[in-house]
Amino acid sequence: MRLFLALYPPLASAHALRSALDGLELPPHRPTALDQLHLTVLFLGDVAARELPALQESVERAAAAVEPFELAPQHLAALPDQGLPRLIAAVTDAPKPLLELRRRLVARLAANKVKSSEFLPHFTLCRFGAPVKYALPPHELRCAPFRVETLSLQDSVLRQDGAEHRQLARFALGSS
Repeated sequence: MRLFLALYPPLASAHALRSALDGLELPPHRPTALDQLHLTVLFLGDVAARELPALQESVERAAAAVEPFELAPQHLAALPDQGLPRLIAAVTDAPKPLLELRRRLVARLAANKVKSSEFLPHFTLCRFGAPVKYALPPHELRCAPFRVETLSLQDSVLRQDGAEHRQLARFALGSS
């Protein structure tokens, strides 16, 4: 299984985030489906099915230790910052509970594989077919902050037309 841990916005917020693309003259792209719009807290990569129970227990403990929080979308960005962009994302703030959740997950699950400084909280709104030369004009995000109360464990299956995500488990924040 190809796993990741993610935060999902409420449907109204997902609509507001995706509507940020309206009116932009974009190169050929594939918009992210509303039900797949998420913020990846930690990508775990390939995980054997036999490891799933221990992984879920560890994630549950990490999530329980962090209280629910507000997440505020801030601006659009063409990513990556260096080189040719491959996607457009809505970058959010990085509230302390989000950073603490990531720190706990990295400590429990990723050890030395991930550096905390590499984390840019964002929702991918669309992907280009290939990296392109594109300058994103300044664009105001009209999405109110929203409350995050759960963390999802997702399985990602790569398909020719993009990844398909399947939720394996949800973990309540602050349930300790």
